[in-house]
Amino acid sequence: THWSDYPGFGVDEDTIYVTYNMFPKMAGGVFTRKNLIFKTGLEDPINPPADLADRFFNNILNDDGNVASTLQPAHSFGDTQTEWFASIFNLFGSSNRVFVITRDGGFSPNNNRSFVVDVPEYQPGGAARQRSTSTLLDTLPDRLMNAVWRDNSLWFAHTIQGPSGTAIRWYEIDTTDFPNDPVLAQSGDVTLGPGGVGTQIDNFIPAIMVNQAGDMLVSYSCAGPNNFPSICYAHRFRNSADDPGVTEPPTLVKAGQNEYEGFFGGFQRWGDYAGNALDPTDEATFWMFHETAAPGTPSTWTTWFGSATLTVIGGDPDEPPPLPAPSGLFLSRPNQFVNFVTDTTERISWSFTGNATAPIKLLLFRNNILVGEIASSLPANQGDFDWTVGELTSGVIIPPGDTYVVRVAAVNNPAIFDVSAAFFRITPMVEVVAGVFDEFGLLQDSAEFGPGQSVQLSAVATKGLAPYFFKWTPQDFLDDPNIASPQALPLRGTTYNVEVRDSTGNTASTSVELIPGNPLTVDAGQTQSFPAGGSIVLEGFVTGGSPPYVIEWFDCDPDSCAALPVSTSIQPVVTPPGLILYFLRVTDLAGTIRTDNVLAEPGFTATFQNDPANGGLITRAPIEALYRFSQPIAFTATPNSGFIFDHWEIDASGTSNPITISFPNRNITVRAVYRSANGTGGPAVGLPIPLCGAGIAGGLLAGGLVLTMVRVRRRRSR
Repeated sequence: THWSDYPGFGVDEDTIYVTYNMFPKMAGGVFTRKNLIFKTGLEDPINPPADLADRFFNNILNDDGNVASTLQPAHSFGDTQTEWFASIFNLFGSSNRVFVITRDGGFSPNNNRSFVVDVPEYQPGGAARQRSTSTLLDTLPDRLMNAVWRDNSLWFAHTIQGPSGTAIRWYEIDTTDFPNDPVLAQSGDVTLGPGGVGTQIDNFIPAIMVNQAGDMLVSYSCAGPNNFPSICYAHRFRNSADDPGVTEPPTLVKAGQNEYEGFFGGFQRWGDYAGNALDPTDEATFWMFHETAAPGTPSTWTTWFGSATLTVIGGDPDEPPPLPAPSGLFLSRPNQFVNFVTDTTERISWSFTGNATAPIKLLLFRNNILVGEIASSLPANQGDFDWTVGELTSGVIIPPGDTYVVRVAAVNNPAIFDVSAAFFRITPMVEVVAGVFDEFGLLQDSAEFGPGQSVQLSAVATKGLAPYFFKWTPQDFLDDPNIASPQALPLRGTTYNVEVRDSTGNTASTSVELIPGNPLTVDAGQTQSFPAGGSIVLEGFVTGGSPPYVIEWFDCDPDSCAALPVSTSIQPVVTPPGLILYFLRVTDLAGTIRTDNVLAEPGFTATFQNDPANGGLITRAPIEALYRFSQPIAFTATPNSGFIFDHWEIDASGTSNPITISFPNRNITVRAVYRSANGTGGPAVGLPIPLCGAGIAGGLLAGGLVLTMVRVRRRRSR
């Protein structure tokens, strides 16, 4: 009768919680549903836990009796016997209340309690503004994105109206005295833009998380008259000297790149989702995800993931205090997705507040894991460092091809840091070699060509980041100048330059020289087939070089056998003993040697029989003089009037018509057997009809079968 919307998700040590806003399909009221899924048995697909319907709870109410809209279960850390839920309900005016609901833990989930917590007064947030358009964005002030419980504190955040735009309101609710009423420990408003500047800013749709040190980070969408919809975060340290409710200046995670007009114009729903989670490997790094406006049409968005690690420095009371650290660090370059090339120099830039001479360090991270140190101790006011890409102070060589971020951090207080606003990639410089492959498979940077001779150019790109793009110049005589291996048909000597560009935009180039001449060229001809005991003509051809020529045919590779030539004629007649390679070696007057080879392959024939002889005709496809071993051939029996095809015999069997046979290593005979259409008469063996090369009208009995040609070549010179 209802459909579910806007799910919330939470977890504690024994149970998964999912909440929904329930809307009627046809008629009925709006209510909130809570679903409990016990972890025990979830991993067993054969014996799953009890019917989930047993653990649905409908019509969850706040302490004021209103529906607990968009109820958010907490992501609970540690051993708790109580699951905590948070809710707000304020659409139309000011309020000074938020709502907390609990569920007793363990496996007795029916005991629920509702509480109201007094908080500083707030107004529901209005619409968010954005750069380059009058279209406003919905900030969902009546909905929470998530909640988290840790160390007897419940944290959540929502959108309120700030002094000059929408703002983020976050809460820490003290649950220490439960089941007594929870109370407000602290709350704070995030009203400023990145870096703590700017009054024309709208902050909205927040997600919150707390790490094991008690540090809090709230991430959110940020926009305004001067800003496209972007992603920001603000944080505070549990052990910092900040007053309760105060966060550090906000940080920009990802700048939006366009305005968002949506699909219909006017007031637009933005999102509406947000997330914030801790990396389980360290319980300190915050992973946040939100939407940001993307390039393209004004109705395009992307989901962007970013991370931040908040580290609280310890200290030995017997040691002298560390030197003062800068009060703030702000990395300005790299600030977008770019490509750094190994062994080149890239500048890393930052600014600071506070102590100018305090030491800072530059760190390289991959997948939020420290790779190494770029620089160990630089004055905060140096501002720039020219990094030889790939070098670390440890001497370790970093692997190219991955994406990285740079962190600038105070040496004496790693909690003071900033991270590059976007990932950057590190790749080696692209390289290219080009030329013409010789008969030994080696790439030569120059080659001689004869009149009318085509030349295959080849370029091979390595390193960099594929795919690669090629451009040959000049384009004269090339079939395609934009591929790695174009064909050249030069009319004059030409030096070709090839430039390769990888997907990062880096380039490399080299050249190939084609020199006009008359090189010695040898061709042993095409693959030939022969009937058993038959002969063939080896169709050799030679041109160029310096005649006269010494012609030699061998029945084995002359470079690896000591056999005498079988002929010294350019086109001799030979009788192959079976499947064999013949080698043609030509030596010209200048002593240049070229070698080529040709395959001679046995061929086989097929004989047809029709039973009775006047019962029909057999056709075949393909029609060739000789067939090679394993070649498929299709036979079709076509009955004459008064007959019906019955079956195949001898080297074909069955009733399929047509039928396909792969040639064995011999000649074959195929018989088609017919029966009378009126049931009288019987089969009588017909006379064999050999295929001897003579054609019959329509190709029904066309003769000898031609072997498909396969050419095998090998060339040498010395």
